[in-house]
Amino acid sequence: MSDGWNNERAQPASVGRHRAAPPPRKQKPQRVVAQDVDPAPRRRRAATPSKPPKPPRGRSPKRRGGATPQAKVRRRRRIALLSLVVVFLVVAGAVLWPMRHSLFGGSAAPEDYAAGQAGAEVVVHITGQNNSDFAQNLLDAGVVKSVGAFNRAAGDKPISAGYYELRKTMPAAEVVQMLADPARTHRVGMLNVPAGAVLDDKRSRDNKVAPGIFTQLSAATAHTVNGVKKRISKADFVKVASTASAADLGVPSWASATVVRLKGDHRRLEGLIAPGVWDQIDPSGTPQSILKELITESATVYEGGGCSTPAGPPRRSWRRTRCWCRPPSSSAR
Repeated sequence: MSDGWNNERAQPASVGRHRAAPPPRKQKPQRVVAQDVDPAPRRRRAATPSKPPKPPRGRSPKRRGGATPQAKVRRRRRIALLSLVVVFLVVAGAVLWPMRHSLFGGSAAPEDYAAGQAGAEVVVHITGQNNSDFAQNLLDAGVVKSVGAFNRAAGDKPISAGYYELRKTMPAAEVVQMLADPARTHRVGMLNVPAGAVLDDKRSRDNKVAPGIFTQLSAATAHTVNGVKKRISKADFVKVASTASAADLGVPSWASATVVRLKGDHRRLEGLIAPGVWDQIDPSGTPQSILKELITESATVYEGGGCSTPAGPPRRSWRRTRCWCRPPSSSAR
């Protein structure tokens, strides 16, 4: 039974060092933020108009309805400039492409014909100012296989323009050797008229014959094509000089009257071919075309030296009434 004695029983003391209980921590008072009470309700702000959106970059509001005249002009200029650049590049490419190997080189050697494959004879008229121009003439005639091969073989060797008798499908080195030959063995269409030369052959007292201009012209036209030897005879030149009209022969106006009056005599053209070296005579031309070219260009030489009318009254032959101008110091060409 419980009689309550346990309520008055003393608590047992702690064994060992007595520790006082830590004082309770003070709690910081919470800070109360006072809120201002607006007695009057806040008024809503009036809606401000929003800013217009910015136009896309690179476009101006003025262009929404169409480009300005200044912009159109600038656009047309840009298109025109671009077109010029494109045309220039196309033309430059067309000109430089055939010469790409000779101009810029390359690892591959230019195409060339092998030795011992020379074909038939051909007369080539070489024109231009440099080796590339000469090489193009030879390529068109079928003599060399490429421009690059000729330029590589030519180097800085002296080569002159004119007519040459060559062969087709030749190695470039052999072609250069023939063109640069100092003896001009393969050169055709050349005429050297010394001062005082006449049209007919002239025999001296020691029985030596000095070839006249017509004889030299016949020799200058000698050439071979495809194994066939060709040449304009001296008689053909004499016939044309005797019968052709002054206009067909290119006779200048200051000599026309005498030439017309002496028709039938080939010596009427005496003195109308100026002294000098003529190196552009087409050997495949006709007697009339060759004489006309010589007389026309000789008239230019004479007139450049101050001769425009024959000296003295007409006599029996043009040989005595010709214009005695001083011959040019250099070649006629």
